[in-house]
Amino acid sequence: MDELLAALGTDVGALVRGAARLDLPGLRSEAHVLARAVRRFFREHDRLREAAAVQRHCSGAATDADLLRLAGRRDPTAVADLRATHADAAGPTVAPCASLGPVAAVDRDVPALAVGAASLRWRDAVAVVEVLDGAVVEFFDAHETVRHAAAAQRYAASRTMTRGGAARLADVPRGEIRTLLRDHGVTPWKGGVEGGTGDDSEDSDGRVVHDELPSDEE
Repeated sequence: MDELLAALGTDVGALVRGAARLDLPGLRSEAHVLARAVRRFFREHDRLREAAAVQRHCSGAATDADLLRLAGRRDPTAVADLRATHADAAGPTVAPCASLGPVAAVDRDVPALAVGAASLRWRDAVAVVEVLDGAVVEFFDAHETVRHAAAAQRYAASRTMTRGGAARLADVPRGEIRTLLRDHGVTPWKGGVEGGTGDDSEDSDGRVVHDELPSDEE
């Protein structure tokens, strides 16, 4: 997972790591966070989901049964309809992402849908990781509670992250980050401020890790 998270945007990878450590239902590991994010993404973009499924079918990587499952269909007669509706989905396939193994173990359809979407050049994507990155960004945009808690977790786990960095992760104004951190049981410390100076007091070990975090189960 380290290789995959490193390939994502810096903030995206940090949020995934943070969310995986919150002990929330369905998000108990980094692989689960990514799988949930991608699944949600394709539920929100159902036409892209169908096109990605057809792309995999046209490439020979998916059977009729796979096509129906990937597209979220059950009626076997839908195969012809999907192929006709997304006739332009046939085309070159991008290279799969080898580091997606842990995510595939959680949800076997995620790699196929991501490859399909990247092959269709979703938002000009040229690699699977770009689809993953976009899916995770949308996930945290839609799950503000999880995003805030994940940002607080990353700040609590780091002795180098500034409050400005935590505010960027949480997507809140810098003036609100102290309150957000304290709401999640994290005490800002002097070292965690831009420029290395500030008036925040520390506890004995420099931070207080959250002891209770909000749940955001779908």
